[in-house]
Amino acid sequence: MKKICFFVNSMFKIGGEQKITSLIVNELIKNNYDVTIIIKCSETIDYSLYNLSKKVNLKFLNMKYDFRLNNISLFEKLRIINRKTGIFKNRKKLIRHFFCSNKMLRKLKEIFQNNEFDVVVGVAGDRSFILSYLKDYIKGKLIFWNHMNFDAHFKNKGSRYYNEESFILPLIKRFDNIINLNEDDTEKFKKHYNVNSEVIYNCKSFNSKIKSNLNNNKFISCGRLVSQKGFEHLIEIMKIFVSKNKDYKVDIYGEGPLKESLLNKIDKYKLNDYIKIFPECKNIEKVLPKYDVYLNTSVHEGFGLITLEALECGLPVFAFDIPANKSLVIDNKTGRLIKCYDAEEYANELLKIVDNKKLLNSYQSNIEQSIKKYDINNVIKKWINIIEK
Repeated sequence: MKKICFFVNSMFKIGGEQKITSLIVNELIKNNYDVTIIIKCSETIDYSLYNLSKKVNLKFLNMKYDFRLNNISLFEKLRIINRKTGIFKNRKKLIRHFFCSNKMLRKLKEIFQNNEFDVVVGVAGDRSFILSYLKDYIKGKLIFWNHMNFDAHFKNKGSRYYNEESFILPLIKRFDNIINLNEDDTEKFKKHYNVNSEVIYNCKSFNSKIKSNLNNNKFISCGRLVSQKGFEHLIEIMKIFVSKNKDYKVDIYGEGPLKESLLNKIDKYKLNDYIKIFPECKNIEKVLPKYDVYLNTSVHEGFGLITLEALECGLPVFAFDIPANKSLVIDNKTGRLIKCYDAEEYANELLKIVDNKKLLNSYQSNIEQSIKKYDINNVIKKWINIIEK
């Protein structure tokens, strides 16, 4: 029985990484793999959230801070300065401290010295780069499971890993496999870093027998209330839409630091009767069929899991034309791909389908065939193939 280890930030919070990791782990356990998950942050165990198998071995690093790699505030501040100025971009030892504390490194070393894993998987960039730094202590194959958009995280000025390539690039070359969620990222890893990688799409998180009847007069959008998700653009879109059609509303499900500013913008535009923000939803498969169209205004994604979930529930998707959406949405077949940030074009495309239900129904009729490649059975075969190489 091969031993597989995943290193994650958290497992028992609402999020795409947590959900898809649970699905892959459960399938690996069904296929007789021994699976361990190392969890960076302290959190309350809730197997029921994503039906995580109780056969999984959980190891907590018990770090008390969320979404921060190093709990020393000085390094947090220095990292922000480096992103903007590049003043430390050639100081590899200093940049390492931006990623993790010495305490975290010691705990991880101890785990890997006491456990002989056949495969170790870093979920997303931060965890993966820490693992690569510790590769000498890992006896098995090391995999970088990339959940990030390449440009948005590595190349855009001021982004998460901007001015940190002196540290990151040698680590990227140490992985045995790199898994991306879309073709665009795989092409860019080759172009910019000359490393090979492969695509394994995220799988559908559920199969829904209930599909939208497309007669609800409501749109839906979901995600953390952060700039990446582009909800400020969604408000601009609805401002234009509502000026021409007051029969439809949009509900946003999510929480995050931009909630107050988004509510203020909704109030400023007098759209309180047309846009509502609700808390994040645990059982989204029960909610999605109550809407007609899923609105995706993300400005970058590794993979839009909620977009796939919306399609599974029979909702055509209108989305900005970013790389992650090209594999999910077939333009003019299962929805529309719209030029990024073009609120007027987006609103006009929505107006077309509310006045033409035949067109909306035609989009829905194409969905089932288009998402078969995301079935769990197809996805897990690719994972097992990498594990067994």
